[in-house]
Amino acid sequence: MRARTKTLFFCSILVLCGTFSLPGVLTAFGTSRGSALSVSSGNYQRDVRIHNNFVDPQANNNNVPQDDYPGALGAELAVWRSAVAWGSSTSTASKNFDFDWQGTASGVGGRNDNIVSALPGGCSGNTLAFTEGPISNGWRIRFCENIGWDDGPGNPVGVDLEGVNVHELGHALGLGHSDAAFCGGSCFSRATMCAIICGDGQTERSIAENDADRLQSLYGAFPGNKPVITGISGSFETGGTLIIDGTDFASNVHVKFTAGTGQNSGTIPGVVYNRPSTNGGTRVQVTIPNTASTGNVMIWQPNQNRLSNYFPIYIDENPPSISGINPTAGPIQGGTEVTISGSDFFLNASVTMGGESATVLSRSSGEIVIESPQGSTVGAFADVTVSQGTGSDTLSNAFMYEENPVFLTWDGNPRVGGNVTIKVTGPQNLDVAVAVGQPGLTERLGIPFCVVGPFPFVKKFPAGLNTGSLGAVETVWQGVQGTVFETVNVVGVIKLGPGTFQDLGCVPLTILP
Repeated sequence: MRARTKTLFFCSILVLCGTFSLPGVLTAFGTSRGSALSVSSGNYQRDVRIHNNFVDPQANNNNVPQDDYPGALGAELAVWRSAVAWGSSTSTASKNFDFDWQGTASGVGGRNDNIVSALPGGCSGNTLAFTEGPISNGWRIRFCENIGWDDGPGNPVGVDLEGVNVHELGHALGLGHSDAAFCGGSCFSRATMCAIICGDGQTERSIAENDADRLQSLYGAFPGNKPVITGISGSFETGGTLIIDGTDFASNVHVKFTAGTGQNSGTIPGVVYNRPSTNGGTRVQVTIPNTASTGNVMIWQPNQNRLSNYFPIYIDENPPSISGINPTAGPIQGGTEVTISGSDFFLNASVTMGGESATVLSRSSGEIVIESPQGSTVGAFADVTVSQGTGSDTLSNAFMYEENPVFLTWDGNPRVGGNVTIKVTGPQNLDVAVAVGQPGLTERLGIPFCVVGPFPFVKKFPAGLNTGSLGAVETVWQGVQGTVFETVNVVGVIKLGPGTFQDLGCVPLTILP
């Protein structure tokens, strides 16, 4: 690993050059360069790809997959993330611009092939990285290999590849360095296009308002009718039918996939042309072409000069594989947080337990966390199935439904006239009694309780309150006059058998006006 220099030199070739160093000297530069990249059938240059020839190990040591960037790790992940930083989905101002990820390239390409790569042997002086044009017909970004590059997981030990590439892509988009007025203050408040770098460059990863404003001046603000993809379903295999849902799709659109191609011009590989939209411009069905690969899918409307947000997609990947779950049992009422371990889980994966849909709380390539659905029978075992476009996997008899734990809770509006729902859980089909009373001590059924009468609410066993087949029962109490700002106690008891009972404890409830 080479030690990075204290002063780094940045040059965006053909137009502007300036110091890219640690904070200290602020220099004013121009605010634009080159021409904006267009969207048209003959000149489509919003794609970005990488030739991953970086030799520093730290440039490719990030091996943690991210669902939003499928198939990308290390330097590839850093470059894709840097492209998304300029996209319309970022929060720093609305922008009518989105890059199209085209994955890896077999070489460094020419000056208009939109490829990011390392320059073997490095650069003279303290040069850090540079962008080559002509910008109106593409670009090429080179990283100098005499600099120690880092893809940035944890605490990087080199210069942040992602942050520097966000800056370089700004030049590729037609932006020059920001004026000095936008380059003071903390690293987090400065424009990304400042000619100086803060620390290792991580703060350059997200663009600032000044960067977004200047991008809008070239590409316009996010239009109200820009196509937006909200979800995908159907088949995720080449030759299969992919269903794309969203908003503001034109009546006839092109669908563009990551295809690992060279420069996009003419008939573009990975594009399916002239697909009709249905359901009022909210759905497009398309056969995935053989050239498509894991990456992103986009809706392209060249006649309107519009391109949708990128949407991540896994294509022709391995089916999911479950290795185990934890815990392996939980109450019949559901709601248990269960971690499913395995491999090849994708962002579109869904889970069922015992045939019932489970709520997915979080998801990564090796782990899915769900909330168990309600069961049907205490003691029954449920299969757990993970399903996605590439297939499914089932772990048979993986989770057992147990009796609910015995407890008493309340929820609702503890006010005069307000309703409070009191819930008792426990074993199935047992009688229950619930009372609300003033704090004190009384004895019922041979059990001391923390309430005294008169009870504003009481349900006795003969009243038919029963935990039922799901081991739970709810009943409603309404706040009564005369208890404002007072605390009442909610108590309960379950009848376990003839002459045997279990106290559910005492829950305080303060009544508000």
